[in-house]
Amino acid sequence: MNGMNFIGTTNRGWSLMNAVFNNRGGIDEVASGTITVPGTNASGFGSGGSSSFNQYHDVEHDVLSTGLNVSWTRGDWTVAGDVSYSEAESDFGLFNATTHLAPTGGFGGPTFTLTFNALGDHPTLSVAEDMLDPTIWVPRQF
Repeated sequence: MNGMNFIGTTNRGWSLMNAVFNNRGGIDEVASGTITVPGTNASGFGSGGSSSFNQYHDVEHDVLSTGLNVSWTRGDWTVAGDVSYSEAESDFGLFNATTHLAPTGGFGGPTFTLTFNALGDHPTLSVAEDMLDPTIWVPRQF
């Protein structure tokens, strides 16, 4: 599993341009637009901003259970038997790596522009910056 979080619009002086509103139940919702979030140069981890994460799970489970319950009667004699066997194995592994957008000298990220459109059959989301550029990411968690 992998993904990206776009965080940091709270108290950051962000701007919304080219907004298209959709009235739903008397409330205007932003259906499409462009959000620009200014970069930060905060020191230390946990300063907000956007992050990417990659997770790898390796889970194995093996369960085996058998049983046999036999009863045989002949005249006054009864022979009964009960055989059972149980086995279980488990293996679990998790790999988690998180990076944060970061300008030189701090954490938080460069200015980025997020364009979205929630209208129509195929919602779209795009970012103006090159999110594959390794120079704007720093490791945060492993």
